[in-house]
Amino acid sequence: MTNLNDSKVKDLIKKQDYLSNIFSISVLLVYFSFILVIAFNPIFFSQKFGNSNITIGIICGFFIIIFSIILTFIYVLVSNTILDGLRNEISKNEK
Repeated sequence: MTNLNDSKVKDLIKKQDYLSNIFSISVLLVYFSFILVIAFNPIFFSQKFGNSNITIGIICGFFIIIFSIILTFIYVLVSNTILDGLRNEISKNEK
């Protein structure tokens, strides 16, 4: 059984919490900014982008999806490199 008072466990929990909080706040900030623009200035998103038929709203919606995918990719990379190393170190100390 892992001792929750161990400094390595506390370090792991702190890093996981920090990373998930930063990414969650980032996604929520981008998403709610999009919603606020829709609520208070919907005409902005109905404008055409350049000479194409694509609107700024479609581009911003696409950006939100890509942004979320990139953040997920970054989280997986950090988790697989840094956090898994800490987890492995903790599990080695348990045995």
